[in-house]
Amino acid sequence: MRRGSGRTVVMSIGLLIAALLWPGPARTDELAEATRGMVEQYGDSVVTLKVVASAGDQEHTYEAQGTVLDASGLIVASNLAVDPFSHYPGADSEIKSVSLIREDGTELSLERLLRDEDLDLLFLRPDGEEGDEVELSHIDVGDEGAELELAEQVIVLSRLGPTDDREHSVLIGRVQAIITRPRKMYVAGTLGGVGTMGVLGSPAFDTEGRPVGIIVVRHSGRDVRGQIGRAQDAYMAVVLPIAEMSDGIKQAKGEDPDE
Repeated sequence: MRRGSGRTVVMSIGLLIAALLWPGPARTDELAEATRGMVEQYGDSVVTLKVVASAGDQEHTYEAQGTVLDASGLIVASNLAVDPFSHYPGADSEIKSVSLIREDGTELSLERLLRDEDLDLLFLRPDGEEGDEVELSHIDVGDEGAELELAEQVIVLSRLGPTDDREHSVLIGRVQAIITRPRKMYVAGTLGGVGTMGVLGSPAFDTEGRPVGIIVVRHSGRDVRGQIGRAQDAYMAVVLPIAEMSDGIKQAKGEDPDE
């Protein structure tokens, strides 16, 4: 046997095993294709909300995101994203109005139905007679959604801001942790920090395109002002499963959550 041939065989076997285990472009392309399909099917269910609020003697106008849950036009958003001033101790603030910005730039007035500060949820629907006539793209979540396991991939559909024409955008990450108490929540790799708060109110899906939940803020309730690097301990973007939202959805519709 020639010197070095054994090492060559070992290297060849190693390369073969690596090739078999490496996901490769085919698997990546499958995920990309599936994600594009989700955007086509559900992208318009992610809507931009225009919020007019007062804080002290100043008025503020800003945008947040929401997800249309069903054919009735019921929308869920992050309470913190719509009403950030409510988390400032002693803040004298008020939400003046919330409206949905349509694709053509016109606005649809929304009625606020139910607020759940513990779950960071705010439910809205189109207001008045105009709301009875409007049809919005929706996800149709039902009472339960898909469940995820640790390290599974999760896909979030979102939108960019007004500077970028509110184009559809996607985030793809993996479940880093599953919080079980006091309620179930998924911590995803792309969502962990406060820098990703722009996706609050966006829907999350598994790789098969099944709705999993909505992006909200888990707030610890602790005051970390002045503590450098501790903001993420107090506020963290997570995926709240649909099953954890089901009671709120029923109440927002005027239904009995126990039925």
